Amino acid sequence: MADPRTRLLQAAHELFLSQGFTKTTIQQLVDHAGISKGAFYLHFRSKSEVMSALVAHQGDQVLDAIAELKEREDLSAIDKLRAQIRYQCTDLLEHRVLLEIFIKEADVAIDEEMVLRAQRARFDWLQMQKDFLRLVFPEHDERYTSDLAVLLEGAIHEFASYVLLEGVELDPDRIADFLVVATQGAVAGLEDASVEPVISGSALPDLQEIDARLEASARGRIDTALEQMLEEAGKLGADEEREVAETIDVLRATLDQSEPSRVILQGLLANLREIKELLPQRRALAHELRIKLI
Repeated sequence: MADPRTRLLQAAHELFLSQGFTKTTIQQLVDHAGISKGAFYLHFRSKSEVMSALVAHQGDQVLDAIAELKEREDLSAIDKLRAQIRYQCTDLLEHRVLLEIFIKEADVAIDEEMVLRAQRARFDWLQMQKDFLRLVFPEHDERYTSDLAVLLEGAIHEFASYVLLEGVELDPDRIADFLVVATQGAVAGLEDASVEPVISGSALPDLQEIDARLEASARGRIDTALEQMLEEAGKLGADEEREVAETIDVLRATLDQSEPSRVILQGLLANLREIKELLPQRRALAHELRIKLI
Protein backbone atom coordinates (compact mmCIF):
# COMPACT_ATOMS: atom_id res chain seq x y z
CA MET A 1 0.00 0.00 0.00
CA ALA A 2 1.22 3.52 -0.83
CA ASP A 3 2.38 5.79 1.99
CA PRO A 4 -0.16 8.29 3.42
CA ARG A 5 1.28 11.29 1.57
CA THR A 6 1.04 9.53 -1.79
CA ARG A 7 -2.49 8.37 -0.98
CA LEU A 8 -3.46 11.94 -0.12
CA LEU A 9 -2.11 13.21 -3.43
CA GLN A 10 -3.99 10.49 -5.30
CA ALA A 11 -7.18 11.33 -3.41
CA ALA A 12 -6.71 15.04 -4.10
CA HIS A 13 -6.20 14.40 -7.81
CA GLU A 14 -9.43 12.41 -8.03
CA LEU A 15 -11.55 14.72 -5.86
CA PHE A 16 -10.28 18.02 -7.27
CA LEU A 17 -11.04 16.82 -10.79
CA SER A 18 -14.46 15.37 -9.94
CA GLN A 19 -15.86 18.15 -7.75
CA GLY A 20 -13.38 21.02 -7.83
CA PHE A 21 -10.95 22.42 -5.27
CA THR A 22 -13.37 24.66 -3.41
CA LYS A 23 -15.99 21.97 -2.77
CA THR A 24 -13.45 19.40 -1.60
CA THR A 25 -12.94 19.36 2.17
CA ILE A 26 -9.99 18.06 4.15
CA GLN A 27 -12.32 15.50 5.72
CA GLN A 28 -13.22 14.21 2.26
CA LEU A 29 -9.53 14.00 1.38
CA VAL A 30 -8.62 11.94 4.44
CA ASP A 31 -11.70 9.71 4.06
CA HIS A 32 -10.86 9.08 0.41
CA ALA A 33 -7.21 8.40 1.26
CA GLY A 34 -8.14 6.16 4.19
CA ILE A 35 -6.12 8.04 6.81
CA SER A 36 -6.87 10.14 9.89
CA LYS A 37 -7.10 13.91 9.92
CA GLY A 38 -4.18 13.95 12.35
CA ALA A 39 -2.06 12.11 9.80
CA PHE A 40 -3.04 14.73 7.20
CA TYR A 41 -1.44 17.50 9.24
CA LEU A 42 1.78 15.55 9.56
CA HIS A 43 2.22 15.99 5.79
CA PHE A 44 0.37 19.16 4.85
CA ARG A 45 -0.64 22.37 6.56
CA SER A 46 -3.65 23.08 4.38
CA LYS A 47 -5.68 21.98 1.37
CA SER A 48 -3.87 24.61 -0.71
CA GLU A 49 -0.55 23.00 0.19
CA VAL A 50 -1.88 19.69 -1.08
CA MET A 51 -2.71 21.35 -4.41
CA SER A 52 0.78 22.85 -4.66
CA ALA A 53 2.35 19.48 -3.90
CA LEU A 54 0.13 17.81 -6.48
CA VAL A 55 1.20 20.21 -9.23
CA ALA A 56 4.86 19.90 -8.21
CA HIS A 57 4.57 16.12 -8.20
CA GLN A 58 3.19 16.20 -11.73
CA GLY A 59 6.11 18.39 -12.83
CA ASP A 60 8.60 15.96 -11.31
CA GLN A 61 7.01 13.08 -13.18
CA VAL A 62 7.31 14.97 -16.47
CA LEU A 63 10.99 15.70 -15.81
CA ASP A 64 11.66 12.04 -15.03
CA ALA A 65 9.94 10.94 -18.24
CA ILE A 66 11.87 13.49 -20.30
CA ALA A 67 15.14 12.29 -18.77
CA GLU A 68 14.30 8.82 -20.08
CA LEU A 69 13.66 10.27 -23.56
CA LYS A 70 17.15 11.70 -23.60
CA GLU A 71 18.63 8.21 -23.15
CA ARG A 72 16.65 6.52 -25.93
CA GLU A 73 18.92 5.01 -28.55
CA ASP A 74 16.22 4.66 -31.21
CA LEU A 75 15.86 8.44 -31.64
CA SER A 76 18.23 10.90 -33.27
CA ALA A 77 19.28 13.97 -31.30
CA ILE A 78 16.84 16.26 -33.12
CA ASP A 79 14.03 13.74 -32.66
CA LYS A 80 14.76 13.63 -28.92
CA LEU A 81 14.35 17.41 -28.77
CA ARG A 82 11.10 17.19 -30.71
CA ALA A 83 9.88 14.33 -28.50
CA GLN A 84 10.50 16.19 -25.24
CA ILE A 85 8.71 19.32 -26.48
CA ARG A 86 5.79 17.19 -27.62
CA TYR A 87 5.75 15.35 -24.29
CA GLN A 88 5.51 18.61 -22.35
CA CYS A 89 2.66 19.86 -24.52
CA THR A 90 0.79 16.54 -24.41
CA ASP A 91 1.10 16.40 -20.62
CA LEU A 92 -0.25 19.92 -20.41
CA LEU A 93 -3.31 18.98 -22.43
CA GLU A 94 -3.89 15.88 -20.32
CA HIS A 95 -3.68 17.82 -17.04
CA ARG A 96 -5.11 21.15 -18.16
CA VAL A 97 -8.19 20.81 -15.93
CA LEU A 98 -6.03 20.32 -12.84
CA LEU A 99 -3.85 23.30 -13.79
CA GLU A 100 -6.94 25.44 -14.42
CA ILE A 101 -8.21 24.55 -10.95
CA PHE A 102 -4.80 25.47 -9.52
CA ILE A 103 -4.86 28.86 -11.27
CA LYS A 104 -8.52 29.77 -10.79
CA GLU A 105 -9.62 28.12 -7.54
CA ALA A 106 -6.74 27.25 -5.26
CA ASP A 107 -5.86 29.99 -2.80
CA VAL A 108 -2.20 29.06 -2.60
CA ALA A 109 -0.12 31.07 -0.15
CA ILE A 110 3.23 32.11 -1.57
CA ASP A 111 5.68 31.52 1.27
CA GLU A 112 9.46 31.37 1.29
CA GLU A 113 9.59 27.61 0.78
CA MET A 114 7.29 27.78 -2.23
CA VAL A 115 9.51 30.48 -3.78
CA LEU A 116 12.57 28.32 -3.17
CA ARG A 117 10.90 25.29 -4.72
CA ALA A 118 9.87 27.39 -7.72
CA GLN A 119 13.47 28.54 -8.13
CA ARG A 120 14.70 24.96 -7.83
CA ALA A 121 12.16 23.77 -10.38
CA ARG A 122 13.09 26.54 -12.82
CA PHE A 123 16.75 25.58 -12.48
CA ASP A 124 15.92 21.92 -13.17
CA TRP A 125 13.83 22.76 -16.25
CA LEU A 126 16.48 25.14 -17.57
CA GLN A 127 19.18 22.51 -17.04
CA MET A 128 17.05 19.95 -18.86
CA GLN A 129 16.68 22.20 -21.90
CA LYS A 130 20.40 22.99 -21.87
CA ASP A 131 21.20 19.27 -21.90
CA PHE A 132 18.98 18.74 -24.96
CA LEU A 133 20.45 21.76 -26.74
CA ARG A 134 23.98 20.48 -26.19
CA LEU A 135 22.87 17.10 -27.48
CA VAL A 136 21.34 18.50 -30.67
CA PHE A 137 23.83 21.31 -31.30
CA PRO A 138 27.16 20.05 -29.92
CA GLU A 139 29.20 22.69 -31.76
CA HIS A 140 27.12 25.77 -30.94
CA ASP A 141 28.59 28.65 -28.93
CA GLU A 142 28.24 27.53 -25.31
CA ARG A 143 27.90 31.15 -24.17
CA TYR A 144 24.35 31.22 -25.55
CA THR A 145 23.14 27.92 -24.10
CA SER A 146 21.26 29.44 -21.15
CA ASP A 147 19.62 32.09 -23.36
CA LEU A 148 18.55 29.47 -25.90
CA ALA A 149 17.13 27.31 -23.12
CA VAL A 150 15.12 30.28 -21.79
CA LEU A 151 13.94 31.04 -25.34
CA LEU A 152 12.73 27.48 -25.88
CA GLU A 153 11.19 26.96 -22.45
CA GLY A 154 9.55 30.39 -22.61
CA ALA A 155 7.96 29.56 -25.96
CA ILE A 156 6.53 26.33 -24.54
CA HIS A 157 5.09 28.24 -21.57
CA GLU A 158 3.55 30.85 -23.88
CA PHE A 159 1.83 28.21 -25.95
CA ALA A 160 0.67 26.69 -22.67
CA SER A 161 -0.92 29.99 -21.65
CA TYR A 162 -3.08 29.93 -24.78
CA VAL A 163 -4.31 26.49 -23.78
CA LEU A 164 -4.90 27.30 -20.10
CA LEU A 165 -6.08 30.91 -20.23
CA GLU A 166 -7.70 31.20 -23.65
CA GLY A 167 -8.95 27.63 -24.04
CA VAL A 168 -7.31 27.34 -27.47
CA GLU A 169 -6.82 23.80 -28.77
CA LEU A 170 -3.25 23.36 -29.97
CA ASP A 171 -1.66 20.31 -31.60
CA PRO A 172 1.44 19.11 -29.66
CA ASP A 173 3.01 17.77 -32.87
CA ARG A 174 2.68 21.13 -34.62
CA ILE A 175 4.11 22.97 -31.61
CA ALA A 176 7.06 20.56 -31.42
CA ASP A 177 7.77 20.78 -35.17
CA PHE A 178 7.58 24.58 -35.10
CA LEU A 179 9.82 25.00 -32.06
CA VAL A 180 12.46 22.60 -33.37
CA VAL A 181 12.73 24.63 -36.59
CA ALA A 182 12.66 27.91 -34.65
CA THR A 183 15.43 26.70 -32.33
CA GLN A 184 17.54 25.62 -35.30
CA GLY A 185 17.08 29.09 -36.76
CA ALA A 186 18.04 30.76 -33.49
CA VAL A 187 21.21 28.69 -33.18
CA ALA A 188 22.18 29.42 -36.79
CA GLY A 189 21.46 33.12 -36.35
CA LEU A 190 23.71 33.40 -33.34
CA GLU A 191 26.69 31.95 -35.20
CA ASP A 192 27.37 35.26 -36.96
CA ALA A 193 25.76 37.57 -34.42
CA SER A 194 27.64 40.15 -32.40
CA VAL A 195 25.18 40.26 -29.49
CA GLU A 196 26.31 39.36 -26.01
CA PRO A 197 24.53 36.64 -24.02
CA VAL A 198 21.83 37.89 -21.68
CA ILE A 199 22.16 35.21 -19.00
CA SER A 200 25.60 34.50 -17.65
CA GLY A 201 26.56 32.02 -14.99
CA SER A 202 26.38 34.71 -12.33
CA ALA A 203 22.76 35.49 -13.25
CA LEU A 204 21.62 31.95 -12.47
CA PRO A 205 20.35 31.10 -8.97
CA ASP A 206 22.80 29.74 -6.43
CA LEU A 207 21.65 26.13 -6.41
CA GLN A 208 23.66 25.25 -3.30
CA GLU A 209 22.07 28.07 -1.34
CA ILE A 210 18.57 27.07 -2.49
CA ASP A 211 19.13 23.44 -1.53
CA ALA A 212 20.59 24.45 1.83
CA ARG A 213 17.54 26.58 2.66
CA LEU A 214 15.17 23.83 1.55
CA GLU A 215 17.12 21.36 3.70
CA ALA A 216 16.80 23.70 6.68
CA SER A 217 13.04 23.87 6.12
CA ALA A 218 12.85 20.07 5.96
CA ARG A 219 14.92 19.82 9.15
CA GLY A 220 12.36 22.06 10.83
CA ARG A 221 9.59 19.62 9.93
CA ILE A 222 11.73 16.72 11.15
CA ASP A 223 12.31 18.45 14.49
CA THR A 224 8.55 19.04 14.79
CA ALA A 225 7.85 15.33 14.24
CA LEU A 226 10.50 14.41 16.83
CA GLU A 227 8.97 16.79 19.37
CA GLN A 228 5.55 15.24 18.69
CA MET A 229 7.11 11.83 19.33
CA LEU A 230 8.41 12.99 22.70
CA GLU A 231 5.01 14.42 23.55
CA GLU A 232 3.28 11.15 22.70
CA ALA A 233 5.91 9.17 24.59
CA GLY A 234 5.15 11.23 27.69
CA LYS A 235 1.69 9.66 27.71
CA LEU A 236 3.16 6.14 27.83
CA GLY A 237 4.99 4.19 30.51
CA ALA A 238 8.35 5.27 31.88
CA ASP A 239 10.29 2.54 30.05
CA GLU A 240 8.78 3.41 26.68
CA GLU A 241 9.27 7.13 27.28
CA ARG A 242 12.95 6.56 28.07
CA GLU A 243 13.39 4.34 24.98
CA VAL A 244 11.83 6.96 22.73
CA ALA A 245 13.92 9.76 24.21
CA GLU A 246 17.16 7.79 23.79
CA THR A 247 16.26 6.85 20.22
CA ILE A 248 15.49 10.47 19.35
CA ASP A 249 18.83 11.59 20.82
CA VAL A 250 20.64 9.16 18.52
CA LEU A 251 18.45 10.21 15.58
CA ARG A 252 19.36 13.85 16.09
CA ALA A 253 23.04 13.06 16.46
CA THR A 254 22.93 11.04 13.24
CA LEU A 255 21.13 13.82 11.38
CA ASP A 256 23.79 16.30 12.52
CA GLN A 257 26.47 14.34 10.68
CA SER A 258 27.64 15.66 7.30
CA GLU A 259 26.45 12.49 5.56
CA PRO A 260 23.86 10.74 7.77
CA SER A 261 23.66 6.99 7.25
CA ARG A 262 20.29 6.06 5.75
CA VAL A 263 20.70 2.53 7.12
CA ILE A 264 21.14 3.84 10.67
CA LEU A 265 18.18 6.22 10.32
CA GLN A 266 16.03 3.39 9.01
CA GLY A 267 17.10 1.16 11.89
CA LEU A 268 16.36 3.82 14.48
CA LEU A 269 12.83 4.33 13.16
CA ALA A 270 12.36 0.56 13.06
CA ASN A 271 13.36 0.46 16.73
CA LEU A 272 10.11 2.29 17.53
CA ARG A 273 7.77 0.24 15.37
CA GLU A 274 6.24 -1.63 18.33
CA ILE A 275 4.96 1.65 19.75
CA LYS A 276 1.83 2.03 17.64
CA GLU A 277 1.10 5.52 18.94
CA LEU A 278 4.18 6.82 17.08
CA LEU A 279 3.26 5.44 13.66
CA PRO A 280 2.09 8.81 12.19
CA GLN A 281 5.34 10.51 13.20
CA ARG A 282 7.43 7.59 11.95
CA ARG A 283 5.72 7.86 8.58
CA ALA A 284 6.27 11.61 8.44
CA LEU A 285 9.96 11.16 9.28
CA ALA A 286 10.35 8.41 6.71
CA HIS A 287 8.89 10.73 4.08
CA GLU A 288 11.18 13.63 4.99
CA LEU A 289 14.23 11.38 5.18
CA ARG A 290 13.26 9.49 1.99
CA ILE A 291 13.64 6.09 3.58
CA LYS A 292 11.33 3.11 3.74
CA LEU A 293 9.77 2.07 7.03
CA ILE A 294 10.69 -1.45 8.12
